[in-house]
Formats: sequence, C-alpha cells, structure tokens
Amino acid sequence: MIEEKKEYTLSYKDSHATKEQLFKTILAWFEKHECYSGESIMQCDAPQITAATLLADIADDVLSFKCDWKDDF
Repeated sequence: MIEEKKEYTLSYKDSHATKEQLFKTILAWFEKHECYSGESIMQCDAPQITAATLLADIADDVLSFKCDWKDDF
C-alpha cells in the first residue's frame, strides 16, 4: 500500500498475510502478559514497559513501514 501525503510518501505491507501476522503478534502479546482488558493493561507494569517494543516490532517487522520525505513540501 502506498499513501501520498503532502510531506512524504508512506508505503507498507497491506496483504491478508500481513493482517494475519499482525493479529497473531498482538494476540501473543496479550497472552504473554495475561492482560485482556484496558484496565488490566493500564494497571500492570509489564504491558506498560513492553508496549513500545511491541509497536516498534510491528512497524519494522510486520508492516515494514517505509517513509520517503519530500524535499520541497
């Protein structure tokens, strides 16, 4: 998938396989922390500590974002 923005062009994976991998990755994270509600996620330390790493892994390894900034916007 490619999206044209004013300042940049963003590309990322948008296949059924990618969506399945995203779902499995997020579900595994919930299971690892045994947190299944917003309240339990917000009150437990481990999900708070590992959420940034989860998002980084999703951005790099699952969606494979690529952002090309335009020089003149």
